[in-house]
Amino acid sequence: KQEYQNHYSISKEAFLKYAKSMNIDVLNFYLFDSFGAGDKRNKVLDRFIQSALKDQDIVIPKNQVKINLANSNEIIETIMHFNRKGFHGSYLLKSPYTITLEKLANIVINLTDSKSTIKKDLAGACLFSKISSKFDILYREEENFSLECSILEKIKSDYDLQ
Repeated sequence: KQEYQNHYSISKEAFLKYAKSMNIDVLNFYLFDSFGAGDKRNKVLDRFIQSALKDQDIVIPKNQVKINLANSNEIIETIMHFNRKGFHGSYLLKSPYTITLEKLANIVINLTDSKSTIKKDLAGACLFSKISSKFDILYREEENFSLECSILEKIKSDYDLQ
């Protein structure tokens, strides 16, 4: 029996089974971590930003944990591009930005000019390395895209910094 993380995963799986039973071609993406201006889900990037803005320690696992970050604008562009091209099936939407939590924390500390320090505590699961490679990877990167600039845009937009 497959375990699901949340209601979204359950409903997505149910829809995919229904579409398959009805012979409906679907373009399905599996995503890693995403972020963008206006995203208020309080995920890892938001937690790092909030801690940095308060000059609080940023706590990360003792072991190296990698995540793959994708900007929401690039996700939308990727989905629209491959949908227009008539793609169907399931794909992994993986950006070129695979980063350790420690490097991400350092970027946030630098961008916010914070006095925060990084504290390593306990061990974390690195689920990124366990993701199945059974799906092809699709991603459409915007020209002149910079992860740091995109994070700074989010900080300025969502946290009223200029």
